[in-house]
Amino acid sequence: DSTSTADSNLLGVGAAGIRVTSFTAATLLDSDTRAIIGEAAEVTAGSVSVTADATNTEKADIDSAGISALEITTLKAEARDASFVEARIGPTGAGSASSRTRVTTTTGGISVLANLTSVVEATPRFVSFSLFLGAGSNTVFATQEAQVRAEIGSWSDLLAQGGDITVDAGLVTRTLASAAGVGASFGVGVVLSEGTAED
Repeated sequence: DSTSTADSNLLGVGAAGIRVTSFTAATLLDSDTRAIIGEAAEVTAGSVSVTADATNTEKADIDSAGISALEITTLKAEARDASFVEARIGPTGAGSASSRTRVTTTTGGISVLANLTSVVEATPRFVSFSLFLGAGSNTVFATQEAQVRAEIGSWSDLLAQGGDITVDAGLVTRTLASAAGVGASFGVGVVLSEGTAED
């Protein structure tokens, strides 16, 4: 089992100046979680469970209250999950007949399970900006690119004498991109110009 968290929180309270080039909060979670009975292994047991479970949280926040600047060029919040979760019996590639994987159970079944629960959030709060020229680019992205795989590879001999053979992969995800802007002044009419959430 694995639990991974990537959290960036940019705070800008009461900042003042002539020019702020950019406010950027970005998170990338690129973790691997694997449970494997590999090539040429021989396993005999009452029951066999090959399980890879992962829980990921990625958050990109900008909390900026009372910022006063002549020009802000870029406001950006990006959160992305590019993790990989795998449960497998056997080789990753073609394998060979001379290196078979053998798994035998005597009283129970064989299960190969891969599961990922992932929360990806980009939720900046652009509050009470005082901008003379405004913000040039405001972007918010939350992207889910995780892969979950459960498989039985080639040249694998499985014998469950007391139960079933189960192969299952599951992904439960929440992907959110949103922005809040309150009290913008000096002609700033658009706080959020682009927001996307991708599964």
